Amino acid sequence: MTTSAAHLNPPIARTTWLRLAQDYPVVPAQEAEAIWDDFGGEMQQYCELIAGAKGNPVGLMFRGQGQLFTDRVDRWADAWNVPAADRGQLTALAERYAHTNAFLKLGWKAGAARLLEVSYRRRPPVRRVLHDFFVQGVDKECLQRILWLSRVLQKETVHFVGAAHQSGEELSYKLSFSQFITAESYAPVVARILAILEHFSIVPPHQNTFLQFHPQLCPPDREGTIFLSFSFTPHGLHPHFQIDYPQASPRSIQQVMGPPAVRPTLYEDLCQKAGLDDLSYLGWRFHTDAPPSFNFYADIYQPT
Repeated sequence: MTTSAAHLNPPIARTTWLRLAQDYPVVPAQEAEAIWDDFGGEMQQYCELIAGAKGNPVGLMFRGQGQLFTDRVDRWADAWNVPAADRGQLTALAERYAHTNAFLKLGWKAGAARLLEVSYRRRPPVRRVLHDFFVQGVDKECLQRILWLSRVLQKETVHFVGAAHQSGEELSYKLSFSQFITAESYAPVVARILAILEHFSIVPPHQNTFLQFHPQLCPPDREGTIFLSFSFTPHGLHPHFQIDYPQASPRSIQQVMGPPAVRPTLYEDLCQKAGLDDLSYLGWRFHTDAPPSFNFYADIYQPT
């Protein structure tokens, strides 16, 4: 989820990241500094601030390349007590995609919980991805469901392939599919998402909410790309999926989430820190067994 806009020069990027960490004390100051020390070169090229409502992580994401980047990621995974077997799976995924176009997400939650996620933007064929996970031992029924989802979305490739470790949880995998929106594709894409909402047994009130506010986040007259992401473990698909919408304005987000209890809101604060009028992306997550939740993403831009 990158853009072509000019990014901040390194000292300001560092200041922006550390200000986020300071304002959200779930991020230890020492770790925030250490991340800049280890990954400042990547962060100055591309860096995205992340915050989530309802207890989702606060953190950042940036892109890296090469074996040395993978080695640094592994050192952080070790420091964060990621089990050796899970670290091995993360390394295997990096090798599968030639250590290229890796997006590292680091997040912190209350209670010292941490998230480490690495995704690769390589657009491999769906069938090759599913074969690789079948060889790893992922449940066949889970893979059949993912194949069905890819067919509903009319995708033969996967935009991002990733793996994530959260404190106290089993390693999970994530596949993200793109949907290009034009005036002609708008209605078919809506129909595809409705089919997926049905597949995940999302209750009708939340389906109606999607139909009501999707046009606010994805106007029919604005071309752009949205992403749908699905997560799973070797045992099955997680009971949720996320839609990432680009260029989400605070006004459109407020329409979806309802009037804020306090101001500035979390997403407005993130925009202010990154020097943006709109969020780079809004993640709207639909759950089978819970109300929708939201994640906010803001690229760090050079002020204009």
